[in-house]
Amino acid sequence: MEKQRNVSAEESAFRIRLADRVIDVRPLHDGVRYLCRDYIVPADGTPADFAVQVTEEDLAWEDRTAREQADRTGEWVNIAPAYLETLTVYRKIASAMPVYDTFLMHGSVISTAGEGYMICAPSGVGKTTRTKLWVDGIPDSFIVNGDKPLVRVTAEGVTAFGTPWCGKEGWNANCSVPLRAVYLLERGENEISEISFADAFPALLRQTFMPRDPEERRQVLRLLTNLSGKVRIFRFRSRPDMAAVQMAWEAAGGRHGQL
Repeated sequence: MEKQRNVSAEESAFRIRLADRVIDVRPLHDGVRYLCRDYIVPADGTPADFAVQVTEEDLAWEDRTAREQADRTGEWVNIAPAYLETLTVYRKIASAMPVYDTFLMHGSVISTAGEGYMICAPSGVGKTTRTKLWVDGIPDSFIVNGDKPLVRVTAEGVTAFGTPWCGKEGWNANCSVPLRAVYLLERGENEISEISFADAFPALLRQTFMPRDPEERRQVLRLLTNLSGKVRIFRFRSRPDMAAVQMAWEAAGGRHGQL
């Protein structure tokens, strides 16, 4: 693996477009640029929507948080500065996005026939397995983002966007898709039922990034609440098999063998 370099602010700065917003990124290591390579756009002299500046204090905070997580869970946590910086950059982006009616959710988004379907679950439940089964088994499907998409909520509807922050599999596409359904995945025998937003809210909240700033948190809660009535929400209990994925697809309006 190539060793990450510390770079000057001028050398490291680059511009990306995420969720239709132009962002200037000024990191301390060059690994962030590589991560975002498919989302980089030219700096054409027009102002960015906002900028993200990484400091050593930011990385120190991420380091403390990672070590606390390791102490709490007993699991190995990556504390390499270049990796921690990728977390810092996305945390800052996600904190700035709510003023643009956009927030970060933990889930995988699949595009099928031009419409989006999101699978949400706590880590280890099987989101990745179901996502792969869906893409392999449902025609005209691809993965928009495998782990941390951005979601925009407006009066016109809900749109999910690919981002370079997409989990260890690296599943992402620099595109957007109208979001039609959210599946709250649980382990169990194959069973699916549509549920109300009120019943789904606690699980949705657990899968939503909450900024540290109180006003930004209020904006995220507003956007999450505005999902009500705009997407269908399903409780999705399943075994890790194609029959479960087909069941989920049909529940949202798909039909076996056709789109």
